[in-house]
Amino acid sequence: MTAVKNLKLSKDKKDKSKQPALVIDTSNQANDINLLLIDVCKANPESKISVIHTVPVGSSYESLKKECKVTLSAKQYWAFTKLDLCDLSVGEMAAMIELENKCMFFSGMDKVDDGAYYSKVDQIEAYLLKKLKEETE
Repeated sequence: MTAVKNLKLSKDKKDKSKQPALVIDTSNQANDINLLLIDVCKANPESKISVIHTVPVGSSYESLKKECKVTLSAKQYWAFTKLDLCDLSVGEMAAMIELENKCMFFSGMDKVDDGAYYSKVDQIEAYLLKKLKEETE
């Protein structure tokens, strides 16, 4: 919190390349995140904020329904990680749909130099159709 309170953001609106991006790694506690967002907004009232919650794939439906029911004052997304290590289940998808959360899918791959890979829509579609077929048979 001290780092955010002492944050000095550029007011240069003309040059988009000089507008800073800030990544804050914090707990999943909604109150903690909201306090940080309030401090960031006080430091720069015109800042655009998005929150990305990361969730390792392999969680149960019940735990996701409990842990992913977070309401924030900012635009928020949920990103499933570790898709290269474990399969995404229908229960995990159902929990996110029921909570009306916007989801992203990330996976680490050996072929990508920077280590992060944003899953392609057609790949996810094929995978989800395959999983639904497997789990309904």
